[in-house]
Formats: sequence, structure tokens, C-alpha cells
Amino acid sequence: MRQGPGPLRLLERVATLVRAEIPYAVAGWLLIDPETMLITGVHGESVPGTSSWR
Repeated sequence: MRQGPGPLRLLERVATLVRAEIPYAVAGWLLIDPETMLITGVHGESVPGTSSWR
């Protein structure tokens, strides 16, 4: 079975595509577990104080 990129890598790719169409200065993308509604991953771009996110 073919494996795609991991979830955070996928968010990076999607963010690049969205930014090309809709420019933005700051962004935050979240991965949510649909069963528990808990945040399971974060991709932040240009958010002050978030260098440790991932």
C-alpha cells in the first residue's frame, strides 16, 4: 500500500497552495481527532512565539 505524506507535512503543502491563492501574514492550522475533538497537531506560520510548535 502506498503511503502519503504525514499529516503535518500535508498541512504544510496545503498551506502553500492556499497562500498562493489567498495571501496571508499569519496562519494556524490544526489537526483534530474526530472522535475526541482533541487537537493532535499544529502547523503555525509566522505566529510570534511558536517556534516550538509541531
